Parts: sequence; structure tokens; C-alpha cells
Amino acid sequence: MEGANAWRFRALSMSDGTLRALGLLVALFQHGSGRDDTGPLLVGLEESEMALNPGAAGILFDALVEASHGRQVLVTTHSPDLLDRRDIKTESLLAVVMERGQTFLGPINAAGRTILQQGLYSPRARPGTTTGQVEALAPPAFRSGV
Repeated sequence: MEGANAWRFRALSMSDGTLRALGLLVALFQHGSGRDDTGPLLVGLEESEMALNPGAAGILFDALVEASHGRQVLVTTHSPDLLDRRDIKTESLLAVVMERGQTFLGPINAAGRTILQQGLYSPRARPGTTTGQVEALAPPAFRSGV
């Protein structure tokens, strides 16, 4: 390649992880158009670490935190590289429970926050984790769907 195309890359020549990382960064740091140049107030990311090199989890976390200063960022993940970080405040984690075909999410109760802060339990999903184990972190009113 020469001239203006010297730094042009085709998507076919990049890994899935590289393309996914680019998409995440664009979603997190996009700007709006017109008079209001702030971009979206909420960015939701599903399994943000999927297809990324596990070593990139720290960089991803830093990007999520930086983006959250200008908008609300909602992320779903099962990644121990993200969930087991000591610098994540337990107040920012939400428990997700499915009961009778309905999904509920809400804050982790005080006992659950203490357990997580003391490192007695990890918020990440482990093989064999039951709904009951996740429900133990949720307040009773939350578990009943109230």
C-alpha cells in the first residue's frame, strides 16, 4: 500500500478480538451530532470481554471507568478478570435472578456486600453455581420480585 491508503486496514485482516475492541471503544466514546454533542447517556455492553485477550481486561476496565465519567455504562460479564478486581465497588454490582420465567436485577444486600468485600465469595459465575447461591446476595424483597 502506498500514499493515502498506507494506514488503511481491511476488517478481514484483523482478529475478532481487535474488531470487538474497536466496536466497544467506539460505543463507549462516541459523540452525538448536531447541537448536543454529548452522545448517548447510556451505553450497554453484553459480555464486553468476549473475544478479547484476557490480558486486555485491565485496559478494557480502564476504558469502561473513563467512559462512565460522561455517561452511564451498563456491562454484563462473567469474566473473573473483571469481576474479581479489588477496585470495583460492590455498590456498583447488581445481582440478577430468574424466578418463574422472569428476570429481576437489583442491588446486592448488605450481607452480600460484606461477603464480597471480605473475599469470601466471588461475584463471578462458576461452573455449578446455582440460582440459590446468587439469590443469597440479593435482598429478600428483590428475590420475591417486589
